[in-house]
Amino acid sequence: MTTMYHSIISSSKAPARRKSVEENFAAFGLQPNFFEAIMGDELSQQELNTVSQADGLLTLGEIGCALSHLEIYKQLLRSSEPYIFIFEDDARLTREFVRAIPAIQRFMAGQDKPTVLSLHRIRGHVHPVFRLDSEKRILHALAGSKGHGYVINRQAAANILKAQTPLRFEIDAWPIYQKLCYITFYTTDFDFIQVDKALAARSLIDEISPKRHKLDSKIVKRLKDRQIRELYGQKSLQEKLLCQLFRLGRHIQALYYQEI
Repeated sequence: MTTMYHSIISSSKAPARRKSVEENFAAFGLQPNFFEAIMGDELSQQELNTVSQADGLLTLGEIGCALSHLEIYKQLLRSSEPYIFIFEDDARLTREFVRAIPAIQRFMAGQDKPTVLSLHRIRGHVHPVFRLDSEKRILHALAGSKGHGYVINRQAAANILKAQTPLRFEIDAWPIYQKLCYITFYTTDFDFIQVDKALAARSLIDEISPKRHKLDSKIVKRLKDRQIRELYGQKSLQEKLLCQLFRLGRHIQALYYQEI
């Protein structure tokens, strides 16, 4: 029987969403392991001031979402497991994913660097690095977003926890983590994990804290750039040199990676 060390972010206050997850997992003979979602609107102002330094970039719902992912990272680091599969409660397993779990596990077991593997296709520059079967592959990606279904190893979890304590960005800020040399990011060339569109349209995050008025893109960039500079400034001289070499390598990779 296929098994995987995993956690599903879900609120007991949304029983219909949780039941949908249970039915999806049961269809493949899997037992879901739920993590009780942290609700941003239940945090006091003092708690919010302690956990977040996002300068207004994140809503209460996004703060709770990010904190939930970070708590699962801590759970991983307390365990002896090398990596963990993380799902949000609008993610749906596919038959292709269940078949690919052993191959995905072999890939993750072979990673000796901080690694995040997205389980859905992304747009950006990519390069194939690992074959899952005769048709499907894992790709090294230079960009990407979304966190409804992914795998993260211990090194990447520790690095993101360091960067996001206190919170500075949305949890799936994979390009920023890469820019700061916290992770190496991979994706699949197939949507192994799909999103239940009906549930996604009724996002619990948006229900507890409606989306703010869209900030001007220049303001967002300025705020994020400041956060990036602060994190980069905390690195040692050796870490900065290695990071500059890593960034140079990414520029070179972008020249010959396929854009999808």
